[in-house]
Amino acid sequence: MAHFTIPFESNTNQTLTYHEAIACYEKMAAAFPDIFHLSTVGSTDSGYPLHVAVLNTSGVFEPEVIRKSGKRILLINNGIHPGEPEGIDATIMLLRDFLTKKELQKTLEHLVLVVIPVYNIDGCLNRGS
Repeated sequence: MAHFTIPFESNTNQTLTYHEAIACYEKMAAAFPDIFHLSTVGSTDSGYPLHVAVLNTSGVFEPEVIRKSGKRILLINNGIHPGEPEGIDATIMLLRDFLTKKELQKTLEHLVLVVIPVYNIDGCLNRGS
């Protein structure tokens, strides 16, 4: 995957839209299928799917198998409140760094990152100044 930037990195007054954020996750999942997986788990009140991403350098993405592996699981839940996009942007940059910088992947030897990219999709879609 080529290095990509998000709007915040060139203009700190810009953040990803819901659709742009999900597109970033899809791009990462397509580029790193051996260690990064994006799935959906049901529908939200707005009718959009709730996405869950898993970064596991062991390449295991089944929750029960991960639990039995002994690795710690860190859940990052983004976009809980409308108007708080910082975590959405920061998590994408964090995941991008873990995926593209092999030296950082060593820190995930005993850790699995599980991310909900956007929890409150309605709030993320309802953008304004």
